[in-house]
Amino acid sequence: MANPLLTFNAKSVDAEILEQTLVGRKEILDRLEKELISKVKNKFTYQCLIIAPRGGGKSHMIQVLYNRLKENKSISNKILIAYMVEDETGIANFLDFMLRILESFIRYKEVNSKNLKEAIFEISDIAIQHQEAAIKNLLLDYIGNKTLIVLIENLNIVFEGMKTDGQAKLRDFMHENNKISLVATSQNLFAQVQKSDYPFYNFFKTHHLEKLNYRQSLELVQAIASVDTDKTLIKKLQESKTLGKFRAIYELTEGNHRLLVSFYSFLKAEIKSDLSQVFIKTMNDLKPYYEQFIKKLPVQEQKIVKHLSLKHKPQKGKDIARSCFIPPNIISKQLSELYNKGHIDKHKEGKDAYYELKEPLMRICFEINESPDGIAKLFVDFLSVIYTSQELKTKYLKFRYAAKLQPVEIREKYRREALMMSKAIDPKILEELRTHPGLEKFKTEKEIEDYLIETKMEYFDLGLGEKQSIRILRQFNLDPYGIVDILTFGNYNSPIADENIIDINIFEIKNEPIHLKQLSQLYRYADGIRVYTENFKLKENQYINITPHLIIPFFDETDNNLIYLIKALSDDVGMRKYTK
Repeated sequence: MANPLLTFNAKSVDAEILEQTLVGRKEILDRLEKELISKVKNKFTYQCLIIAPRGGGKSHMIQVLYNRLKENKSISNKILIAYMVEDETGIANFLDFMLRILESFIRYKEVNSKNLKEAIFEISDIAIQHQEAAIKNLLLDYIGNKTLIVLIENLNIVFEGMKTDGQAKLRDFMHENNKISLVATSQNLFAQVQKSDYPFYNFFKTHHLEKLNYRQSLELVQAIASVDTDKTLIKKLQESKTLGKFRAIYELTEGNHRLLVSFYSFLKAEIKSDLSQVFIKTMNDLKPYYEQFIKKLPVQEQKIVKHLSLKHKPQKGKDIARSCFIPPNIISKQLSELYNKGHIDKHKEGKDAYYELKEPLMRICFEINESPDGIAKLFVDFLSVIYTSQELKTKYLKFRYAAKLQPVEIREKYRREALMMSKAIDPKILEELRTHPGLEKFKTEKEIEDYLIETKMEYFDLGLGEKQSIRILRQFNLDPYGIVDILTFGNYNSPIADENIIDINIFEIKNEPIHLKQLSQLYRYADGIRVYTENFKLKENQYINITPHLIIPFFDETDNNLIYLIKALSDDVGMRKYTK
């Protein structure tokens, strides 16, 4: 079953999980909660506005606040909570705003809320000029002597729909009835709270949420992996190689909560060699998310966003105007509007102003459509950062040649992976790979072993170079379990946790088609190593990890080159930590 945290709906996630993953926001929320409760207990109101870009963790915070308030017995008999939906639509006036509050009581089955539905229906049948007053009285009667806490997201959109008249009525209502607190969110500060001619000018205490830094981003992903009980990824996130890949993800997402949650799947997929499929799925999921915002922009602003999407570095205002065929006297206003809406960033260098997209992933809306093969340059950049040139070549060859040996149902997956990898390889090198004789053809398993020992298996991207000390044993007699073709001992320290890892890799080499019995034999070797190491005296914060690999050679039918597939069958077959 999919982890509900990997969706964009915080309301579907268990309260405990939300608390565990409240990274980089806990301190602010704790302070906000404390201030709100203090006001409620002293019969005061509390008005605050949380500001953060899309995917900045606002919904997560609001849901956690709701959960905490509902569980707080010290104020449970003093408050009513109106938890409105994340994207409230159709609020055109003050009447609509009050109706949404009443509907939230019904949705969350507050005490005696069943009667509200019938009361609202009856009011809908009276004269229109009397409906607002009737709904107001219904709301006040239901609130009684309690404090009403309204949790509302995207307040800028709600206020825009209510117009100034609706906002003024709401402000008067809150002034006349001093028992209504608003805890709201918005993607940015907006005119209705910034300009003095609007009713809610200087009304809210604002909390600006910063993007997560690298350490916080890593902490968030580690928390998700823990919730997801993904032992493999938890272990990988302690290795410097995986951390290097994660830094690429961090640079891509710029510490955005929602995007980090989406890209969490990349780290899992990289372990399973299914990176492109997950990337495409993630892009397809995010593309409509960004498109909904772009489509709402005026045409001139859409042109600017498209231009910046296809550029991968900040652009001067005059260059944007020229490329988009927008007159200089108009471009300044359009750029200012996009900046105020939170879509672009502005940087000054001397007299020149440079502009770039605030969220790099907004590029996907245009890059995927502009690319002939539907592959976003964003993904190519991603591959170039997380893999070395040698790793890209190795993976390309592996997927290119392996495709021919796969069942029909997954053959296309391998071809797609090869295509993705090829995009990140220098064209000259790629041509050499397609025409080069390739690896020498070995006829016996002994010759294959010789080659692996000579190269220390570096060609196969096993990560052995990270170990502080490596010992490679050949034809290791594991009596009575059998003779292991190659056994490696690698010892290294985790770059994050204070742990020392003894990493044991078992390699079974087969120069023939494989059968189930060979897999069973490999697992017997793993069991034998596990038994063999049971008497090892481990130091504190030290553990042993055992990983069996099956090395399968096969031929490319076009030029008879020998290629090797390496399959890590499992890294959970043997693990033992230090115990006192």
